Amino acid sequence: MHTFPRTWLDAALRHRARWARTVLLSVIAAAVTLGLLAPAAAFATPGDDSGDDPEGRISLGLRTDGLFTLSGHAFDRSDLGAPIILAVFQDRELTHSFAADAPAPELRPYGVAGKGIDAAFLPSTRQAPVQVCVAGINIGAGENSWLGCSMLDARGTSSVPGSTTDPASEYVLVNKQNPLSPVDHVPGDLVDLATLGVPSANGHSLREPAANAMRDMFEAARASGITLDATSGYRSYATQQSLHEDFVSTLGQSGADLTSARPGYSEHQTGLAVDLSSDEGCVLEQCWASTLGGQWVAANAHTFGFIERYPEGMTSVTGFEWEPWHYRYVGVEVATAMHDAGVTTYEQWLGVPAAPGY
Repeated sequence: MHTFPRTWLDAALRHRARWARTVLLSVIAAAVTLGLLAPAAAFATPGDDSGDDPEGRISLGLRTDGLFTLSGHAFDRSDLGAPIILAVFQDRELTHSFAADAPAPELRPYGVAGKGIDAAFLPSTRQAPVQVCVAGINIGAGENSWLGCSMLDARGTSSVPGSTTDPASEYVLVNKQNPLSPVDHVPGDLVDLATLGVPSANGHSLREPAANAMRDMFEAARASGITLDATSGYRSYATQQSLHEDFVSTLGQSGADLTSARPGYSEHQTGLAVDLSSDEGCVLEQCWASTLGGQWVAANAHTFGFIERYPEGMTSVTGFEWEPWHYRYVGVEVATAMHDAGVTTYEQWLGVPAAPGY
């Protein structure tokens, strides 16, 4: 068993300060990187006779969608009420942290409640096996200890149930490194949104599964007092070419490439992407994220199969500035799994390289 020495950080953690937890995780990550803390070689139930450090039984596994899983329980025998954080390291790099606060029926005979963990997280790579180690951190008054390590291998797994290269697939990846093929692809199942009762001021269409999901989402929003509008939907190659040329004439090539896709590289051409707005203004502006409509969509879109495709702070991955109005249909299964795992970009979910430029 390896424990982390008590320092002034432990004193700060007794107050359960959020900043202290962040600092401690950073210190642990640095220590692992420098080789000052060597992860345990196999699973165990750590804890000495004094019972003053986190202990537990955890299991690491691989889901069919390629996510790693962490389950089990962790607690501090000397302070059963102390919050426990599980820090996950992949190949010695801190990648995730989870609170052990889920139900743990197996602990009821011992009078311990809510110290379970049932989480899924993204592998750091799908190209090679990964050493995954878990540390238990008592953010109350206890010690901190390794709970165990395991080698996991996500090679050959797929995070979506369909092709990411076929332009007719709901899961097709389109970005600055992955154009449509052929570049002038036209979807075969476009549906006029107006025929489904979906407000669209400029008269737009989407592929049938996306259109039906959009109808359901608009109805749910309306029931919550939110009036949405589909400001843009499917665009042909020619339309995207004209639009992009307009941006280039105004912003220059580099500026245009941050806000408008080149023809053949646009998600709108798939018929699976939509630009949304509401009757509160901020149309196609980042301030829409602060409107009631923008907040409602951000909180609920995944339940209808949509993801915010170009999230804030992820330009280095997606290649585009933050567009809180641009949503992409990937199906309820994938959108919900991404939401639950806290994965914000489609590139990260698929485990493919970032696409910041052409």
